[in-house]
Amino acid sequence: MDNNWAGQVDNNQVFHKALTKFKCNSVTMRHQEVAAAYTRARAEPMDEHLRQRIAVDPTVMAGKPVIRGTRIPVELIVRMLAQGVSDQEIRGEYPRLEPEDLQAALAYAASVLALEDVFPIAASP
Repeated sequence: MDNNWAGQVDNNQVFHKALTKFKCNSVTMRHQEVAAAYTRARAEPMDEHLRQRIAVDPTVMAGKPVIRGTRIPVELIVRMLAQGVSDQEIRGEYPRLEPEDLQAALAYAASVLALEDVFPIAASP
């Protein structure tokens, strides 16, 4: 089963999540404004052309997102870029990659991080 990363955001789910996150018990205009801002910040869609370059298949690399048609994980590309490896060096190591594949890996990583919740924990005195 070879599926594209859907990356679709259901606004109702995001609205509910925002209400839950901000501990809102009822829907008021203020709560709707908070939820709308939360939705806009997290629902920026990934370009369809780039999305088509990412595949998530449980039979390939244990289901990790990879560049379509390869076994090259998105995580590897992002790590290499973070370590300062140039686009040209990465493409030299993996000649099947195109510049758009590197862009798709970064866009995918950004989309995943945009949907992550972070709950700060107060330090104990």
